[in-house]
Amino acid sequence: MEPTVSKISIKKQIRKNQILRFFRENPLLSPSDIASETQLTLPMASSLTKELADEGYIVVAEAQNSKVGRPATLYQLNPEGGYTLGITLGARKSRMILLNLREEELDFIEYSTVDLNDTEATINTLSERIDELVSKNSIPKSKILGVGFALSGLVNAKSGKSLTYFKDSPSSLKDLLEERLGIEVALENNVNAVTLGELYFGKAKSCENVACIHLDWGIGMGLILNNELYGGHSGLAGEVGHIRVVEDGDICSCGKIGCLETVASGRGLVNKAVRLLQKDHPSILKKKLGNNLESLTLDQLLDAVKSGDQFSLELVEEAGKYIGKSIGILINLLNLERVILSGKLSQMGDAILYPIRSAIMRSSLTEMNDDVDIVISDIDERAGCLGATTMISRKVFETVNVEADMYV
Repeated sequence: MEPTVSKISIKKQIRKNQILRFFRENPLLSPSDIASETQLTLPMASSLTKELADEGYIVVAEAQNSKVGRPATLYQLNPEGGYTLGITLGARKSRMILLNLREEELDFIEYSTVDLNDTEATINTLSERIDELVSKNSIPKSKILGVGFALSGLVNAKSGKSLTYFKDSPSSLKDLLEERLGIEVALENNVNAVTLGELYFGKAKSCENVACIHLDWGIGMGLILNNELYGGHSGLAGEVGHIRVVEDGDICSCGKIGCLETVASGRGLVNKAVRLLQKDHPSILKKKLGNNLESLTLDQLLDAVKSGDQFSLELVEEAGKYIGKSIGILINLLNLERVILSGKLSQMGDAILYPIRSAIMRSSLTEMNDDVDIVISDIDERAGCLGATTMISRKVFETVNVEADMYV
């Protein structure tokens, strides 16, 4: 009889998630509404609604005025029924966001990242920051449904391992964090998390086939295919920054030569700018930096672009051509309906968008590039954190994410 009981439990959880998803889309629902939407019987809908209320996920809404008869009992999501934390761990800066069950933002913080190669220091800092955030917002830690982590570098979300950092421990990063925090943890590459943020909160909401390209110190890409995040066989899909675009180019951080990142990322632009400035190319940057040309930062370079510095504009224009060429190839391969650009370089306006669009037109079939939108993210700095929260919230709101192992 045990397997039968387990199947019943799984089926019930799927139905509960289905109901909670409808509450996401409809502020107020009665058991009758739920029965109609889900095709459950009214007694079953009423029973499951009561269970969800007992568990704290939903609450009875204020009575609505009714001229005839007894008003139906209406329920709504309980904002205090649970909370999700989304955290992006970058090489330089980290961000945390706290959402309630209605996915309303309660808090958002930024802080300088400690050395990601120091596992103990990183986990200590994370634990302290999470405790501070939870305490500041007066939330019982038991109400945190989970923490989603977005991490730069190569990440295997299935195994919970970073293939770039935290390699000084035999345990996976997911296991280390769960043991220390006492909270469920999900792990994802930072660009995939940005992509999930766009899918659930941003400009990919209404789309099925989208590339989200993050143009910052490095270049990364997340893919949404058939309305689902596409990770590939090992969860490492989307490394557009490591497509070879220059035959005899610079050595990339990955060890290969001539990757897109070497000529079009923030790192690549700064490196090239310093080399050219040292050869006495005219630019307002020389006046700012004097004899400290090697101290040039990406922000300084982009400020020079905004001020109309010809030297900096030409650098960004060339980067845009390489980026557009790479996007054109993607459009030909995947027949995308939208490409979303994020990161510091995407904020350069026409200085980078015009060469990107021009290169796309030259590198892709007209029938395809006429049918694709190139847009800029409007949730840029929060996208990764928001996407990280969805790794947890999907287990509450989506039926496909119910894990049978939990009920067997």
